[in-house]
Amino acid sequence: MTWPLRYFFICIGFFLVWPMLVLMASQLHPGLAKLASIRDIWMWIPGIFLFFPLKTWKENFIRGMGQIPVSFFVFGAFLVGSLMFSTPEISPKILSIRQFISPLMLWLFSRWMLKEEDHASLQLFFYQAGWWFMALGIVLYLFPIWNWMDIGPFVAAKNLKLNDEGVIEFMYEPILGGMPRMSSVLLDPINLGHFWMVLFAMDWKQPRLGWWGRVLYVVAIGFTFCKGAVLQFGVAMIGWTRLLPRWMKAFAIGGMGVGLVAGASFHPGIQAHLGGLVNSFRTITVFGHGLGSVGNIVGRYATAVDLGIGDTFVGMVIGQLGVVGFLIWGWTMWDLFRLSKNQLLYQCLFAAQLFVSIFSETAYYATSMVILLVLMGATSEKKTR
Repeated sequence: MTWPLRYFFICIGFFLVWPMLVLMASQLHPGLAKLASIRDIWMWIPGIFLFFPLKTWKENFIRGMGQIPVSFFVFGAFLVGSLMFSTPEISPKILSIRQFISPLMLWLFSRWMLKEEDHASLQLFFYQAGWWFMALGIVLYLFPIWNWMDIGPFVAAKNLKLNDEGVIEFMYEPILGGMPRMSSVLLDPINLGHFWMVLFAMDWKQPRLGWWGRVLYVVAIGFTFCKGAVLQFGVAMIGWTRLLPRWMKAFAIGGMGVGLVAGASFHPGIQAHLGGLVNSFRTITVFGHGLGSVGNIVGRYATAVDLGIGDTFVGMVIGQLGVVGFLIWGWTMWDLFRLSKNQLLYQCLFAAQLFVSIFSETAYYATSMVILLVLMGATSEKKTR
């Protein structure tokens, strides 16, 4: 294994477990909880390889710039324009930019640093991480250490909501009377559910888990109560299989959408997702209401515009950036999709996750898509313009 690949694994490893490390560190000194806000640094550090070796940094930089899709430049320019001319405060604007570009940069750094021959090593790394998260998830589910820790500084740093028992709200499933959700060291059941589900789906193409492993994965994913991960798997497998004609695939995926609408009648979470999406269309404009104006992340750290847009990433894009911004963002997503045309399963999983992002803001987080973004970046076509 090459040393850049090892270094990349170290960065991704710290990126994944950073919340737990910061939570543990905050027990030593409350001020260390503020380190939670620099998690993305582990995605940006690999970018220094553009400048090494120093004798050829110019060639490396030019080569790296040549691998950036045009849509990325256009989207970046649009975000800068919105940053300059929209009315919200600077803090929610920066948070929104981070939310938009973090997945793009993770894919881009993987594209710069990794090669298609690294594919097997990457898969092995993520499978091993999946099993470690499984083991630690079971331990932490049975012995939730945060119940005996002072999580106040961490909660304040992340602006998280607590339930009546003083535990982070999203670690419980409301429909089952507050049943705990498995979150492992990621400290987020939704991110964890998507992480495991991608590995579970990959096993269908190249079996590695074994029947007992699949059973364990199904049970563990079930305890995350990540409905978006289940939806992602269903949509991806329908798109990937060659057993169904296209019209039947479209009918099946459409049926899932209808099922979600029906589920909103009894599940408050689904109702909130759909409500946020509907409100984004009700208030749609050409250029949006401004960067940092709506969305869950904005609502946690600042005062969002009262438009009822939340729990939906696509709705957030429409609300903040309008029709024009949404089309440009869609262009960047299309570039990620088309440059992975030799990996049909990854394409289907990626498209399915974007489908889920219609109903979930968390589905677009870099942590939720880290496996796909890294593998897609490593195996993407690397033609220099």
